[in-house]
Amino acid sequence: MEKAVFGRIIRLDEELRKAGIEKKTVDKIMEGGNKILKTSRPADKAAWMKIAMDRMDSLLPEETRVKVREECACCTTGSRLKLMKKLSEENKDLDSFFKAVDNSHVFGKKVEKKGNKVYVNFGGSKCVCTPKVSSEIFSTTYCQCCKGHVKKLLESALKRELKADIVQTACSGGKTCSFVIYLD
Repeated sequence: MEKAVFGRIIRLDEELRKAGIEKKTVDKIMEGGNKILKTSRPADKAAWMKIAMDRMDSLLPEETRVKVREECACCTTGSRLKLMKKLSEENKDLDSFFKAVDNSHVFGKKVEKKGNKVYVNFGGSKCVCTPKVSSEIFSTTYCQCCKGHVKKLLESALKRELKADIVQTACSGGKTCSFVIYLD
């Protein structure tokens, strides 16, 4: 396959290869990705990404799909990371930290700590990523990157590994995009 040229597709290709997935499997998942350009219509980008996620679902075990897509997470450096670290330094206990995160709107609409779980709701009934132009239902494999975004920023701020799950996502048929992070 010729090399991908659009950011999200390049990142998917890189992360599939980094995960040590056999070349022929990566090539099958990435088929046609090199034809999607930065200037391609958003609907074409979304259609290709849906097909790629469907291919991942049929060709890779769930654990591998989750790992690859979490590594595709965007916005985990720069100003968002600086803000998360600042909030962590200013709020030493978890309750005040998560209230500060909620007030910052770094994750969108709502962040709420309930016991040892943190619920993050991006808000809105549309996907914040590529599929927002598509009315098709996407596999939650696609949404593992948004879960990775939340997880990675919180792990950096709290300086520990965390477990996370998707509660629901707009592009997979949910009313909004929401995730749960486990603190223990």
